[in-house]
Amino acid sequence: MHKIKASKFFFFIFFGIGSLLFLIQLIVQELSLVTIIGYYYLLLVLAINSLILLGLFISLIFEDNKLKTLKAMGIILLNLPIACLYLTIVLNHLL
Repeated sequence: MHKIKASKFFFFIFFGIGSLLFLIQLIVQELSLVTIIGYYYLLLVLAINSLILLGLFISLIFEDNKLKTLKAMGIILLNLPIACLYLTIVLNHLL
């Protein structure tokens, strides 16, 4: 699978699940099982995205097609500010 296609795939999967958990949390509006699942989901996605980024960084060093690798890294990194925004909103509502 091409790097950009794989990055888009992971972006949309992680974004979709994260957004669904976020919306459920906004509906529930209290500390619940959804909050705990969302927290562990955030940690899991952070670990997986870090591994993907490490692989892309290694690919950036050793392969010739640097532009596609940088685009793939950018796509993966798009989830980070979205996750931070969701986390900030949830924490502000809970605290």
